[in-house]
Amino acid sequence: MSLPIFPRLPGISYESTKVPLFSTAIQTAASGRESRGAFRLYPKWKFTLNYKWLRAGDPYSEYETAQAFYLSTLGSYGSFWYLDPTDSVCTDMPFGVGDGVKTVFQLTRSFGFDTPFPFIEPVQNLKTLSAIKNNDVVKTAPGDYTILSTGLVTFAAPPANGAVLTWTGEFYYRCRFGDETGSDTGEFTRAHPDYWTREGLLFVGAPGNKV
Repeated sequence: MSLPIFPRLPGISYESTKVPLFSTAIQTAASGRESRGAFRLYPKWKFTLNYKWLRAGDPYSEYETAQAFYLSTLGSYGSFWYLDPTDSVCTDMPFGVGDGVKTVFQLTRSFGFDTPFPFIEPVQNLKTLSAIKNNDVVKTAPGDYTILSTGLVTFAAPPANGAVLTWTGEFYYRCRFGDETGSDTGEFTRAHPDYWTREGLLFVGAPGNKV
């Protein structure tokens, strides 16, 4: 699906935040013992951006660009692509292991894959693909495989049992404005005749097609 891409604008603060959001039901018995149920295998991610300044008017029109983008999505109604500058690139990222039978694999990324606690989630919003490898051997499309924009890879022949599949490329987060309830505002503050600020620009999204 073609969606608008969140604009990159100057003036953004390094104080921006990113928070994983899970959904868990917790019931506590009279004894104090808990029963818990997880409703999400993969989180939504909450982003909060702070713009210290956005220049208005020609030749910059940064304020107008930011405000128009927000208005064009009708607040939390529309979806858009967001390229997280801290987390959008995968390099030789494992996404499957062959068993000699299976031909279809979903691209994934492992957050902290080189740590003792890797967290694997699907990548369904592919921006670019630089390489697909099978046991470190680069494969070519469409002879060796085909791939959908949703990151679903279909190999022409099943990867051998134990073959490690990796990919290199970029991915978007699919997002919408507002918090999990949909509450959103578009408040910009005029700090100078030609400068505006935007604190707490909030949106939620995921590498998968959640929103």
